[in-house]
Amino acid sequence: MLKSKDTALHPIERQTKLDLAHEINSIIQKKRLTQKQAALLTKATQPDISKISNQQLCGFTVDRLLAILFRLDNTVKLKIISSFTAQNDAQHCA
Repeated sequence: MLKSKDTALHPIERQTKLDLAHEINSIIQKKRLTQKQAALLTKATQPDISKISNQQLCGFTVDRLLAILFRLDNTVKLKIISSFTAQNDAQHCA
């Protein structure tokens, strides 16, 4: 699990932001982009890209991180599972 100083957030939101930041960092590395190049592509600043790479996510919303992923030519799929459905699935598997 990734670590962050963003501890005031709900754990699920914090983990979502960390997961998105991890994906952004992976894409930047795969494309061999500098932070400056990544900033130009994503309409972010170089300091913002640096913060994302260092998992300093206090100033970032999930929406903003998603927008950066989209600007890096990626598609994001979300899967929503209600607690009721997850509990029923677990009971059926037991």
